[in-house]
Amino acid sequence: MWHADQQNSTTIKGILKGNRFDDLGAYYGILVPIKQAPFKIDFDLNSAAVLPWQPDVASLNGNLSFKLAKGVIAQMGGGGAGQLLRFISFDALLRKLQLDFSDTFSDDFAFDAMRDNANIKNGILNTDNFYIDGFNG
Repeated sequence: MWHADQQNSTTIKGILKGNRFDDLGAYYGILVPIKQAPFKIDFDLNSAAVLPWQPDVASLNGNLSFKLAKGVIAQMGGGGAGQLLRFISFDALLRKLQLDFSDTFSDDFAFDAMRDNANIKNGILNTDNFYIDGFNG
């Protein structure tokens, strides 16, 4: 929902959902390192901008939350020691028993979930509860 009022301000509230976070980035022309992750983004934002596609970042306020399901962060590396730890970790062992070897020889950082709730005040994003459930060494 987008709403503009008489005081030259914009309020926008909504939910973005999809099957691949990188497809969302590509749609908006942004290269993102997070691949293959289903996502849900909830937002409730307002700013002094008259048009939502021309935000006044310094006056941006509101709340933002996101959840990502299983995916990878591309090209995070980890070196040989990281590969060894991935190979012998308990979480990785469970994946191997399910015949999922995608994490063993990859430079990507695989994760099962990622989430955060953040607030924005005067254009500055603040958060203190970013969570990532990953198993790489």
